[in-house]
Amino acid sequence: MLSFNTLTKTCLAVSLLLVSVGLRSEPMIDDNTFKLGFGVKGQTPTNVVIADIQVPGTAGDPEWTLAEWYSQTTMAYYSGNWETITEFKWADAYKAVYVSTNPSNSYDLRLAINADNEYGGVYRTANDPWPHLLVGQRVNKSHHQSLGEMTSLKLKFDAKLHYHNPNIKAGYNPSIHAAQFVMFYTVQNLNTSSAGYGDYLWLGIPIFDSRYPTLTQSSHIDGGNPNKPGTGKLIYRLASSSVTTGTLHGGNWTAFDTDLLPLAKGALDYAWENDLLQDSTSYNDYYIGGMNSGWEVPGLDIATVDLKNLKLDFYSPEFPPPVGC
Repeated sequence: MLSFNTLTKTCLAVSLLLVSVGLRSEPMIDDNTFKLGFGVKGQTPTNVVIADIQVPGTAGDPEWTLAEWYSQTTMAYYSGNWETITEFKWADAYKAVYVSTNPSNSYDLRLAINADNEYGGVYRTANDPWPHLLVGQRVNKSHHQSLGEMTSLKLKFDAKLHYHNPNIKAGYNPSIHAAQFVMFYTVQNLNTSSAGYGDYLWLGIPIFDSRYPTLTQSSHIDGGNPNKPGTGKLIYRLASSSVTTGTLHGGNWTAFDTDLLPLAKGALDYAWENDLLQDSTSYNDYYIGGMNSGWEVPGLDIATVDLKNLKLDFYSPEFPPPVGC
């Protein structure tokens, strides 16, 4: 019988071997602690970065972008400041972004929004746009594999509702007024030889909705409205139960842990069954193209969410460790 030390060394050696031969990718999310800051996209829906915001002394360019679409202000030219010695923030009367600078902090990223100030205390109508505060990036740059080549796609992170004031006033309509903290991944045709190259759908991870502790699966086309043009792409939002066993409504840290691969394939199946993405119906043409996460607030809510331990790793193929590891 192998001793504990011998077995431990064997497990470690096998794990290192699996990594060395490329059976596990490098992490698909770069800078998952947000230490390199953000390239700010500003207040108008666009992919153009207008300025970088970083903690003083940061070495390296931002991996993340920051979108403040339809907000009253932009942080593009804010210098930021130290809230405490262990966290740096960019903030004004409308929103705030905190980055932890000390591993002992409970969070990696804190996003806060004051929609009451954004709207001047007056509820939006159904056709009005709403403020966003979203961090995002293109993913999987170094090791790009299609959904057809993967055996699993593991998503993990922790989230906590740090503060929430629903701020309900006269005129509140729950069908159009809420606070939502979202995470979306694009499932995109990135085969340059395919007729459908570039086409995609949105795969939604439900994190927080002020109206409901948990959400069921839903699907719709991002059609927008005259004042907020949509992308015209399928939004396939997963059920809360497919990504977590908890809810942020209790105010505690909630663990999100799931294999996105079958869920992403299920979204593609749904699209194909409904005559979408018809230029290619092969998993081998579709990849995880990019992601964003943060606030979309069509209500007057004042709210803050913390994130930590964000990871997205693909396996191709996934071999189980030796028995006993």
